[in-house]
Amino acid sequence: MGGICLRTVQEIGELARSAIMPAPEDYDASEFTSHLFAHNTYARTITLPANYVAIGKIHRHSCINFIMSGSMVLIMTDGTRRVVTGPCMFVSEPGVQKAGYTLTPLVMTTVHATNGTQDIEEIEKAVTVESLDQWLLEQEQLKQLENGEE
Repeated sequence: MGGICLRTVQEIGELARSAIMPAPEDYDASEFTSHLFAHNTYARTITLPANYVAIGKIHRHSCINFIMSGSMVLIMTDGTRRVVTGPCMFVSEPGVQKAGYTLTPLVMTTVHATNGTQDIEEIEKAVTVESLDQWLLEQEQLKQLENGEE
């Protein structure tokens, strides 16, 4: 991981709590989300309207992201801020949370390794954490295991 910018973490948290840009009333994200599975791989594609704020979850592992079409301002908790325009692809490092503001309608796919399950809830529990504190605690526990500590 390239580091964590606590100021950006706080900004994304405030953005998520304030919900300053709610989706149009007729927008149901589940209706515009699709799932695809291959050998030990899961891909989630979401279609977002323009002028929409999307807050991603914190991932335990790196994942591949594809912007299939559209454009968004992307902010990550490592302090990275940029405009991304599809088609493009990039890797999100572990422990990084993404927030985006769509400039145009956007189609984005995120790809994760799995244990072969196709249970969406099980995959989400395996690849995401609820908070940065949880991710940092898990990293500390992994480091202790690697060092033979208990």
